Amino acid sequence: MARITDLLAAGRTFSFEFFPPKDEEEQRLLTRTIADLQPLRPSFVSVTYRGGRISRERTTRVVIDLLRTTDLTPMPHLTCVAHPRFELGEIIGGFRAAGLENLLALGGDPLPAEESYKELEYASELVELGRRLGFESIGVAAHPAGHPRSPDLVSDREHLAFKLRLADFAITQFFFKVEEYERLRDELAARGITKRSGHRALSRPARCGCARAAFLHAELLEGHARDLHQARARHASVKLIDRITAGMRTGETVAPVAKLVGFRPMSVETGRAVFELEAGPQHANPMGTLHGGIICDVADAAMGVAYASTLGEKESFTTIELKINFLRPFKNGTLTATAHVVKAGRTIGLVECDVTDTEGRLVARALSTCMTLR
Repeated sequence: MARITDLLAAGRTFSFEFFPPKDEEEQRLLTRTIADLQPLRPSFVSVTYRGGRISRERTTRVVIDLLRTTDLTPMPHLTCVAHPRFELGEIIGGFRAAGLENLLALGGDPLPAEESYKELEYASELVELGRRLGFESIGVAAHPAGHPRSPDLVSDREHLAFKLRLADFAITQFFFKVEEYERLRDELAARGITKRSGHRALSRPARCGCARAAFLHAELLEGHARDLHQARARHASVKLIDRITAGMRTGETVAPVAKLVGFRPMSVETGRAVFELEAGPQHANPMGTLHGGIICDVADAAMGVAYASTLGEKESFTTIELKINFLRPFKNGTLTATAHVVKAGRTIGLVECDVTDTEGRLVARALSTCMTLR
């Protein structure tokens, strides 16, 4: 199997990213999608780590199937937040035993406290573990505009440079402004991180869902849109994500209600959105705890953006049902709403959102049914 480090050294690459299926319906969709994309001969494909510990079986099954039934080069994602150290070692050892050569080491999105482990807190520690267990082609994540949780770009670049001294390449978050990527490249070069035979280099593929990747790469490969901005202009969800991420950098709110309530987007990608609220006394109910309506507002905003990110040109949506279960009282501090699209049907879609407190404990869980309008 090819190593991504060698592919990067050989020249330009492109890739697709798959989400491991949750059920038989998603499995059938994934099988069809892989069959449709394989003729495009991507340089490699990656499989995300989805849903904490439960993704161990799902991600492993997909990458092993890709290895055995296709001629694609698969790369599993692995997050250190979802497992204790010994389990991470077992998973990595299993990947190596199956014949995998590439690994994407990630810190992972915050999980509820009862599902989270902190024996390995950072992706750099996972890179070191993967190296000791035999992986020689390990990637990490990079954010051209800076990670949403980084206090500033300087600290973001210092942390990324440290990771890349241990790893072999980075895959960026999806970006649309070439100058952001170029600035990232130059700032890393100033810290001694340069592109040499594919090592210590940033790969150009963007981190995105397979449907959007298929759209963009097919356009580029067929010569219909050699400029990324041309492809972006014809894809409504890409434009939405671009507008939101631009607002994240400038501090502008996504909608007037966001300014009124005080919540803000932290990260957005196809089918997923994370919003935060710094809850204070102004958000309290008469009992002194955070008002349920405020929690519902933040969850609804995250779910709406997550669903909107899957829509195409000239499509919009409306929420036809919203349910929420309140599981824990909350007074003040950072409240995080993490929403993902469970099902994006042609007309009706389903979105789920977990609202967690500063310690990662589940405060509420919401479910939204959305109707796509054309």
